[in-house]
Amino acid sequence: MASLKQLLLTHYAGVQEGDLVKALSVFTDDVERTMPGAGTLRSLEAFRSIIAVFPDAFPDIEFKIETWIETDDTLAVEGRVVGTHTGPLRTPTGEIPGTGRQLDLPFADVLTARGDKFSSLHVYFDRLEMLIQLGLMESAGKPEPAS
Repeated sequence: MASLKQLLLTHYAGVQEGDLVKALSVFTDDVERTMPGAGTLRSLEAFRSIIAVFPDAFPDIEFKIETWIETDDTLAVEGRVVGTHTGPLRTPTGEIPGTGRQLDLPFADVLTARGDKFSSLHVYFDRLEMLIQLGLMESAGKPEPAS
């Protein structure tokens, strides 16, 4: 059996290459996926519809992993997802045309394995930070120190 780290690297490589078959090959058919803005999905087919959004919106998407923590059946990673928003970003509230802006967004993924595949993926990132980086919202800036 491949290590959990290797399974996740296969998933990330598939997303980066736009190869959804490869990206999803490491998940069970009944995978549970949670993500800010998308809620909880409970099937590989539902996962496919969400994951396809990212290589379309960010054709040069790349996952840069900074921390790995692995146990027998759980893997937690922390890193940054980077890419240029040149394609349409399909969201539950509508499509956002490419802005041409760079994304460099911190994220964390927590995965649980069953057998030789992942049965759950919980994704964490700051949606507000993503919108600010894409130029879709203004940053409030740094607060002034209290006097």
